[in-house]
Amino acid sequence: MGFLIVLAFIMFIFYGIAISLPSWKWLFGFTIIFILFFLREISVDNPFDGPGGGLGMVLFYAVIIGAGIGIFANSLRFGLRMKGYNNTITNRPIIGGAVFCFLIFVYFFITEISKNY
Repeated sequence: MGFLIVLAFIMFIFYGIAISLPSWKWLFGFTIIFILFFLREISVDNPFDGPGGGLGMVLFYAVIIGAGIGIFANSLRFGLRMKGYNNTITNRPIIGGAVFCFLIFVYFFITEISKNY
């Protein structure tokens, strides 16, 4: 149970990093680093083989989900800002991304609870 809280915390940390980038140039750089990290992890023959492989896989997916949703939400925000919308409209993708991260956490929490009972 406590592990799910840590997992959600890691997911929200990487979501927070992705949405706190100040310009599209920073977002582009973070996206390139994110893609390189993802490609490096999936290009290895057995990246999650051996002791601790399951834990590594779960943490990898937490980072991928959090950062991916953050990159998508921040891209929408910068796109809306470039179109000239006000801050009320441009902050909605950020709130929607946070809600989506929370719903993913709730899904994992419910499936974990249902396994135990």
